[in-house]
Amino acid sequence: MKLKLQSRQLTSFIAACLPMPVLNGVLYLIGCHHRIQASVMGLLLTAATLLCLGCGVWLLRRKPGAANQDHHPDTTPNPTPECESIQQRMIHLEQQLFQSQKMEAIGTLASGIAHDFNNILTAIMGYVELAKLDAGPRSKVWLDLEQALTAAHRARELTRQILSFSRKADGHNKPLDLKALIKETLKLLRASIPATIDIQQQLDGDGSLVLANATQLHQVLMNLCTNATQAMGDQGGTLTVQLYKRILIGAGAADQGVSPGRYLELTVSDTGPGIQPQFRECIFDPYFTTKAEGQGTGLGLSVARSIVQNCGGTINIADRQGPGASFRVLLPATAATVEYDDKKEDDWPSGSESILFLDDEPTIASWGQQILSRLGYNVVSFNRSVDALDEFRKAPHRFDLVVTDVMMPHMTGDLLASQILSIRPDMPIIMFTGYSEKAMCENGIHEGVKAILCKPLAAAELARAIRQVLDSPPPESAMGF
Repeated sequence: MKLKLQSRQLTSFIAACLPMPVLNGVLYLIGCHHRIQASVMGLLLTAATLLCLGCGVWLLRRKPGAANQDHHPDTTPNPTPECESIQQRMIHLEQQLFQSQKMEAIGTLASGIAHDFNNILTAIMGYVELAKLDAGPRSKVWLDLEQALTAAHRARELTRQILSFSRKADGHNKPLDLKALIKETLKLLRASIPATIDIQQQLDGDGSLVLANATQLHQVLMNLCTNATQAMGDQGGTLTVQLYKRILIGAGAADQGVSPGRYLELTVSDTGPGIQPQFRECIFDPYFTTKAEGQGTGLGLSVARSIVQNCGGTINIADRQGPGASFRVLLPATAATVEYDDKKEDDWPSGSESILFLDDEPTIASWGQQILSRLGYNVVSFNRSVDALDEFRKAPHRFDLVVTDVMMPHMTGDLLASQILSIRPDMPIIMFTGYSEKAMCENGIHEGVKAILCKPLAAAELARAIRQVLDSPPPESAMGF
């Protein structure tokens, strides 16, 4: 009788969770039809999932026969060890699902914040560039504005890291100077850790490159360094970051679990309490953490290991003399060379064509009109897509190019592009977005769009893209073939 009641409990839990994919599917279809913002849709999906899961857990934890306790108070069975084991496993799965849903919601929120921040950065960078044009070359004002622009570019890299966290940024691997990346990361870290922690650097690796994504390796280093500083706490200590060249062959490569070859070895060490022996085997497991509740997700080292392995390397706990912990990262060196962009930031190609410029932020629309007018273009700007479409309908052949934001109220940029191309199929269109080019392509941007730029926009980047699109030969259909 006891086992029968336990089976009913488990069946009730499963039945309560069955509507979860149905609710999520309905919400997704509603979101696609009414174009609900991604951040709002993420919260709705999370709420539906947690509601179904909460009902299931309530049914699972309810004592068998609880509904009939008033009529049979003496027949309530005690839970068996098998039932307790099932309950413990379900509670563990519940905690993992809650953690996963929380991370997904945080990622969605981070993506929305990054998008809005990119709009702000576009305006800041744009107007600083305009002010530089009015300031005397190499004057004190010009140099001050150059410093402000450098800081804005640094902020742009931070938003790219946020987008990478939310899985909406591109992850292309390129030849990377790991030594330079470490130095830049430690500069950012110094401002956020207690002054009682001393940072020591022992960096070799000159002339050696690794094939990786800079944002992802920055995340690995930040995870390792943050864990080290948290382990030392307010009492302080020493954070040591080392980088050496290594050649691993034979048994040496086999011991490290890598193929023979040339490697860069990155080691992050601290003088904290160290890692207890029973935790060494599971320290890289997802959701495993020794930190207090609310101080860690248990995903930092797991994510770091995934990134390093995707680069063909390994990460492990290194043996250490004395107190503290030490993590060793091995990344294969590459013979590829860094691809330098020979285009100067002040190289702004000009033109005389007519451009329709559109952004729902009035400051960005105004900046676009000013900067492109200075380059010789005839610019008409709008911050409402419906107004821009009405203007285009009046004289479709008045404009040579349309430059538009993607995320706008009432009518998004991709819908505007479809309307414009239905009126004039050969109309070249450039889009820019606060997300990434990859994310926009996955969302189904119209194939007639000639280029997609990522905010925050730099004037030189916009000017070069415009010139490249306008100077490209028209499609065959437009030439009558």
